[in-house]
Amino acid sequence: MKGAHSHCTLAAVLALGCGSPTAPQGTGRVRLVQAGSADTIQFDVPVVARVCAGGRGIMVSGAWRGEGVLVWLRAERARPDTGTYPLLARGDSGSVRGVIAAVRFVVGPTSHGFIVDDGSATVTRVIPSFAAQLHGRGVEPGLGGQRSADLTLERVPFAPDTVSCQVQQ
Repeated sequence: MKGAHSHCTLAAVLALGCGSPTAPQGTGRVRLVQAGSADTIQFDVPVVARVCAGGRGIMVSGAWRGEGVLVWLRAERARPDTGTYPLLARGDSGSVRGVIAAVRFVVGPTSHGFIVDDGSATVTRVIPSFAAQLHGRGVEPGLGGQRSADLTLERVPFAPDTVSCQVQQ
């Protein structure tokens, strides 16, 4: 599918994931902690990176058994540099440089999710595969409690197709 465009919205990626389950994949390691609690949720998901169409950054996504991650590294170039990037709110359409990140997880029969919008991401490798560490916080809608999130992306291969990277309100 080289040259084809995949279209994934935040809701679609968090619900189903994006990409082929048979494609080479890296690892997304997630660790979540509810504020004021010692309860920790940890899981790994297979992830893949795609260059944003039009050279607007990189989208990393993956899901497994209802749990997933979505990370959009926004930069001025298709292949951003290594370094530290601020975490942004989902609707931030003014910042050229930063990361929008979301996590979806399951506790018992209930699905949960939130945007990790307060913190930073450090990109440690871009070529030949992608690697980054994110540390931040976010509020889960409906619960009002803040969660801290640590996300490690390791050896994430680039898929041959691009993805449309846009904020959809």
